[in-house]
Amino acid sequence: MTALGQNLATILIGRFFAGLFGVAPIAVLGGIITDCWNAVYRGVALAFCICLVFAGPTFGPIVGGFIVENTSWRWTMWVVVIAGLALGFVAVFTYPESYPPKVLQIRARSIRRKMNNPTIVSPLDLEGLSLEKVFQLYLVRPWILFFTEPILVSLTFYQAFIYGLMYICYQSYPIAFMEVRGWSQGFASLALIGIIVGVVMGTATVVIYNQLYFKRKVQANDGKFEPEARLPLMIFGGCLVPAGLFWYAWTSDPSIPWPSEVCAGILVGWGMYTIFIQCFSYIIDCYTDMANSAMAANGAVRSVFGAVFPLFANYMYHNLGVDWASSLVGFLALVMVPLPIIFYYYGARIRARSEKARFRS
Repeated sequence: MTALGQNLATILIGRFFAGLFGVAPIAVLGGIITDCWNAVYRGVALAFCICLVFAGPTFGPIVGGFIVENTSWRWTMWVVVIAGLALGFVAVFTYPESYPPKVLQIRARSIRRKMNNPTIVSPLDLEGLSLEKVFQLYLVRPWILFFTEPILVSLTFYQAFIYGLMYICYQSYPIAFMEVRGWSQGFASLALIGIIVGVVMGTATVVIYNQLYFKRKVQANDGKFEPEARLPLMIFGGCLVPAGLFWYAWTSDPSIPWPSEVCAGILVGWGMYTIFIQCFSYIIDCYTDMANSAMAANGAVRSVFGAVFPLFANYMYHNLGVDWASSLVGFLALVMVPLPIIFYYYGARIRARSEKARFRS
């Protein structure tokens, strides 16, 4: 619809449906990973998944910049359509059901048919699925969790800010490298490679942390662990983001060689990724039995930030300049650094007062 749209209304409606249906894979990501891996390997699996979640939108402007330079903006939409259909087709025919009650229901149905015995049912069959239950589970429970759980609401806003910051970078880089440094659109988008390098470094950091520190901690405690063991890495990432933003801000002058400004993106990408992944892991560990509901509310709020931040980023960077606009965002990131520190020391007490914040190893 967006690729064929001839007016703004059609394009906006197309983008609405793209967001409505496109959020589904990320919304259920936490539940799928919880179903498939235990606490130790969950962190590693999530690390690679979130690496792709970050790398995809960052590669997008790079590919899109050269597409727009050589064809038209409509082809940026067609490329997404082609890739989405191809990957969706593969997923439908290769990815099995992972939700344990649903897997049990499928097995019960298969045995029932083979033995021709209608009394063989699963707990999910006995529960049934009414419209009221669907409404309660998928539309009401995520928001009850969100508005009653301080851990979820606080870290969701922190993660949403980081997610919005990622999209601010996509707005600020063309200004910093096209308008200020005079690069072409395609080459200006290549500066985002610094962020991608940071994301890759963040992935390596998370995997090493999980295998060398977290895994040993879990094994030393007979498989038991505190979710707060995820937070030191988030604190580390929280320090990297403002440092990278200030570096990016004050090396944006054309008189300063461009490699310095591009390298600042490494710290930004490294920090954003580390915060993002550890937020996911901590929330999943705290709300294991309700991971999908927690991540649904988290994903909705995060998507709002991702949609709203680019709306003012362009005006902010043109009015304040790359230096002061990036510094402003850096100060906001700096203000949020204490948040994971607070949960590291007091998270267990907060969870103890909650009926929903439980975890299993």
